[in-house]
Amino acid sequence: MGRHALTAGGVASVALVWVLAGSASGADPFDAMRVLRPSAPESAADVAFTTLDGTEVRVRDLRGKPVLLGFFTTW
Repeated sequence: MGRHALTAGGVASVALVWVLAGSASGADPFDAMRVLRPSAPESAADVAFTTLDGTEVRVRDLRGKPVLLGFFTTW
């Protein structure tokens, strides 16, 4: 990489400083970045998944915990 290349952390830091600077001036950060404000979150459907060891896990059991879902498909 060139010496002027920004890492992902550098880009996130620049974006965070920009948002905080906009907040300090009283401007809405979403308006300042020209992005839509996310709508209120909705509850996930209560579905069950089976883990590799055969244990059933329901979505409601994961409430309040970070969850990473990965969906894969093949043709």
